[in-house]
Amino acid sequence: MMSIRNKMLLLIITALLFVEVGLGGIAFYEIQRLSDGYVCRTMNLLCERNAYYLDLKLERTRSAVRSVKTIAEQIVENPNEIENENVRNKLQYEMVNTFNKIIGDSDIIRSYYFRYARANIKDEGFYHTRDSLRKSFSNVSYRTMNDEGKNDEQFQWYYQTLSMKNDTWIEPHKNIVVNKQVISYASPFFVEGEMIGVVGVDLDFNDFIHPVRNIQVYDKGYAFLSDGKEKMYWHYLYPYGTNYHFKMYDTLKKDLTTSTSQDRMLHYRFNDADHALVFVTLSNGMKLFLTDETEDLFKDRNLSIRSLIVICTIIAIVFSIVPFWIERRYVKPIEEIIKSSHKLAEGDYDVHIKYESKDEMGLLAESFNMTAKQLKIYFNRLENRVYRDELTGVKNHAAYSEKKNELETQIKEDNAEFAIVLVDMNNLKIINDNYGHYRGDEAIKNTCHFICELYDHSPVYRIGGDEFVVIIENSDYRNRDELFKKAREKASIRYSLEPWTEVSIASGMGIYKKGDTFLNVFARADFEMYRNKQENKKRMREDFF
Repeated sequence: MMSIRNKMLLLIITALLFVEVGLGGIAFYEIQRLSDGYVCRTMNLLCERNAYYLDLKLERTRSAVRSVKTIAEQIVENPNEIENENVRNKLQYEMVNTFNKIIGDSDIIRSYYFRYARANIKDEGFYHTRDSLRKSFSNVSYRTMNDEGKNDEQFQWYYQTLSMKNDTWIEPHKNIVVNKQVISYASPFFVEGEMIGVVGVDLDFNDFIHPVRNIQVYDKGYAFLSDGKEKMYWHYLYPYGTNYHFKMYDTLKKDLTTSTSQDRMLHYRFNDADHALVFVTLSNGMKLFLTDETEDLFKDRNLSIRSLIVICTIIAIVFSIVPFWIERRYVKPIEEIIKSSHKLAEGDYDVHIKYESKDEMGLLAESFNMTAKQLKIYFNRLENRVYRDELTGVKNHAAYSEKKNELETQIKEDNAEFAIVLVDMNNLKIINDNYGHYRGDEAIKNTCHFICELYDHSPVYRIGGDEFVVIIENSDYRNRDELFKKAREKASIRYSLEPWTEVSIASGMGIYKKGDTFLNVFARADFEMYRNKQENKKRMREDFF
């Protein structure tokens, strides 16, 4: 028969192995769960961030067309007035003048145009384009262009809008006038219920997708654009218009009917490797995809799991060769380890086992403490990577996205009170080019320090290389005008032997008003910042000359 001593030893050894397996299983589960969540959030936030900037370009395009329509509606009060050539000349002059003021400095706009809807004057209007050198716009007569009717791709913006009688986005196509791929946006112009004409613009597709080309997804990942129904708009491997490079449509057809991947990743297989992707549908119907191999996405997790297996293996070997000391000395520490393992399972990563002996139980306690410490470091590292900007230490774009979602919820609940200040540095490129990126980083940190000191009761986010966003709340919101005036005082251009030590910024503020969306407030701040930047440039030229 087995002695009580041996039974105790067996019980203790079994308990120790159980604890080890339990701790290893908990650590394995937590690492896998948090790593999966982190990668998923990172991918979706990166996709949403880039989709947001693409949508901002599309929104600016829509705003330009709407502004021109507003001017046109003020000129033509009666549909029959357009039969008068003088009225048409005035209408076209004001529309062209408005277009030039709004989009004259926008490199992405290649063409803007207007065409009448009435049959007797439908060949009149204007069609202004500019060449690849981004010079001023020049007019092209409709009569000199080959209009083959409804099937002519060059005039789909006109005929589709004429038919639908609603705002229309035309998918990427070849503009034969500028010999470029463009995206067209057109909108009908009505007076007293009658369609007077169609006004629209062409966006340079190559400029539009430039941010997509530069998206970096870990080491092997990339981004591409498609319609979500097999047609490819842009991919670094495949030409425009081809089918997907994998059987994604058949595999993920149901998932692609939504507007976003919704905080999850969709999995598929390509070139004998498992892949995962996320996507967001842009406001013009195109879908932005981010994809990468799962092995690349989860390499940190796999490394942590392998380290965990090594640690657990070492602990198992140690406690397999020293069972006899456990009987007298290790029962109480085991109880402490069990309690600590429960705390660790509940998410308390500050748990620590106090055991000063250098024997095997001490190794287990040390290994447990090391595992808990490493888990805490790993989780803190994940959190910092998600929510902190490495250069400045302020919150990053991931934290900004969460704050944006929080404010959008407050807007829906009608209890929002905030303002947005958008800050962009002046002369960062000059500093980088003349003094090096090290000095450029110093300039960024100095600017960030100034913003944080000025708005010390509001969160500051770095959302781009030299672009910061402040969500003004609390006492800063009550003093927003005074604080913004101080921010504007830093907009002056200074000349210094060490320009990176000077803070020189352009800023704009948008204040939330009932009925606004978050994007509306941001767009106003962005517009004011852009105008301030142009004023700074003008002042610098005047000071120089």
